[in-house]
Amino acid sequence: RLLLEESLHVFDQVSGPHHPDFAGALAQLAMLERRQGNFVAALPLLEQALVITEHSFGRNNPEVAGILYEIGLVELALGRIANAQGRFERSIAIQNATVGPTHPFVALSLIELAEVKRQQDDRDVASTLLQQALHIQEQSLGREHTSVAQTLTRLGYLEAQSHHLSSAKSYFGRALQIREKALGTSRSEEHTSEL
Repeated sequence: RLLLEESLHVFDQVSGPHHPDFAGALAQLAMLERRQGNFVAALPLLEQALVITEHSFGRNNPEVAGILYEIGLVELALGRIANAQGRFERSIAIQNATVGPTHPFVALSLIELAEVKRQQDDRDVASTLLQQALHIQEQSLGREHTSVAQTLTRLGYLEAQSHHLSSAKSYFGRALQIREKALGTSRSEEHTSEL
């Protein structure tokens, strides 16, 4: 944290508070705050980074999409579901237009938008979004990637909540196979017990 704060000070002195490098340092500090659970501190840092990045690169830039995604995560953690939804939707629109609809970053935003929909008790839309994300991940990362396993696990939980236990079991089973292949049987059992 101290290093990030120091780099923020350096970028402010060297480049000025409106430079993209300063915005990047703000975003890095905000992500650290988010990972430490300090969502209230993270949000204004990300909002400031968003303003600078939009001014520097335009409103429809992949950098803007990345910051919107981070803001969406913070808003979701703070329980501001409608705000999070708007951030994720805008991030997806920008990503689709700039990096393309099959990019793994699009899948990440779809997964978080699915969580918004799940929390709004719209499981059908959440399932559709997770299926889209899964398809992107399988195509871009490969069917045996651990990110695929994470999305399968989310689908399994969603299906279990909807009392579709057979399909939930199928998703969980495939996720377990991927994890066992990637981590080995004993490590996968440890990971599964943490779920």
